[in-house]
Amino acid sequence: MWTLYARSLETDHQRMVPLVAQQQWLLGRSSSADISISWDRFISRQHLRLTLNAHGILLECLPEARNRILHQSKSVLRCKISSGEEFILGSTLFQVIRHIQIDQETIPSEEIHFPAEDLKQHDDVDSDKRLELLSSLPELLERSPRAENFITTIFELLDEGVPEAEGFLLLRQNDQSFEKSGIELVKHFSRLRLPAPQISQRLWNRSIVQEQGVVLHLWSQEDSDDSSTELNSSYSDFTASPHYNWAFCVPVELLDGEKNGVYVYGQYDRSLPVHQKELQLSHLTAGVKFTSLVMELTSAVVRGRKLERHRALFRQFFPGDLYRAFNNEESDRFLEPRECQLTILFCDLSDFTTRAEQQSGNLFGFLKQVSEELECATTAILRQGGVIGDFHGDAVMGFWGWPYPGENLEERASLAALEIQQEFKKLREQSTSADSSIRIGISTGSGIAGKIGTSHQVKVTAFGSVVNRAERLQGIGKQLHSAITLDQATVENLHRKKSRLHKKIRPLKKTAAKGLKEPLECFEMTFD
Repeated sequence: MWTLYARSLETDHQRMVPLVAQQQWLLGRSSSADISISWDRFISRQHLRLTLNAHGILLECLPEARNRILHQSKSVLRCKISSGEEFILGSTLFQVIRHIQIDQETIPSEEIHFPAEDLKQHDDVDSDKRLELLSSLPELLERSPRAENFITTIFELLDEGVPEAEGFLLLRQNDQSFEKSGIELVKHFSRLRLPAPQISQRLWNRSIVQEQGVVLHLWSQEDSDDSSTELNSSYSDFTASPHYNWAFCVPVELLDGEKNGVYVYGQYDRSLPVHQKELQLSHLTAGVKFTSLVMELTSAVVRGRKLERHRALFRQFFPGDLYRAFNNEESDRFLEPRECQLTILFCDLSDFTTRAEQQSGNLFGFLKQVSEELECATTAILRQGGVIGDFHGDAVMGFWGWPYPGENLEERASLAALEIQQEFKKLREQSTSADSSIRIGISTGSGIAGKIGTSHQVKVTAFGSVVNRAERLQGIGKQLHSAITLDQATVENLHRKKSRLHKKIRPLKKTAAKGLKEPLECFEMTFD
């Protein structure tokens, strides 16, 4: 069973459509279409034909379609997609998921568990071919950055290393699925190019849901014989069928963070003499161990990628020296919130709402433009040793003084502000947004910085009146026509520390700010 998920990229509209009872579907904005996406003005009244088959869905634009399909970063009139893939029409993102039927009742004649210590004994898999495949896996996976290629690489190795198997499925436990089983088919490979078999819920539960590890199920001939009244009406749909009478499941860790498992199935001859059956089972056991090693190596590569992704994320928020310190210390202790002397820089894009309204027909272009503008700020903050504390849509906050107390915090923040204005000026000269500008407020005082939040969500940021004051200062800058506005504490420290920047500062009038009892002594830093 296939399901089409549609989600607007501009609004909160979304829709889920089970694709059942027919093989072709018409998608469009009209209410007469089989699948109506009425919220998207960029989708034609009759836009797309979806044709289902055993291997995926064929998408074809109709002659009257105004826009093409965006699939894998290419604009096409026609393409094939498989379960889990996405495509875009107009301003709507679509994803298709195939849900497979589950065998709830088939009881195996044998259930074999493989303890971790047994799987580590590689005597059954030490053939030259399998060792060569295993040794090549990490490098192959590193060459496959995209998830689809990543999974294909795994299946290609299993195809070579487990010749006893008829096919392989990558399954995912998704408790949000409308199917009661919660199992999604991510990818299927069949040597005979047959549809995916109905899998054993019992086997999946043992291995993945109950986290019992690697489990092998063997079904006897009687389990799938035509004389079995219980299974006779639908025996061909079961894994325990004349075509498949064994299956095993191996957990694997993937980038999506869900519970995933590789489900391998095939056929063996139960009518052989005892010694040949034992040899046959020995070969199958070797296949299980090989698959387990492949999944273990795959999971290790995935964990490495996740760690690198987390490191890359922190690199975006911490300057180089702080990032290296973070890696060398216990993260909990390093991120612990503490009270300290801070200098805060709050940077805001002017007329954001007006600009967004003016470019409502080009939101992706506007998003790219805003991202480039804010990158001027983040790059300068990090270059001057600050920490990126927060984003507020069209604003960014950086701070100095945490996790280690530092000298010349005010000068670093001021230099960052000057760099932001200079880089923004260059960017503005290259773009069509000649009327846009950027305002900055800088304040100094006591505050709390570190890992702040709730039990559900935390972020590294700064907290306290010093933060509010910096935000108010950038707002005051609009009233006083000041691009960089500083508070009295920041200016006094620049003078006291004999900063070379004190010559760029001139006083402004005292100005009342919302939420503050006393008017603020304001100063402007010139950058021309």
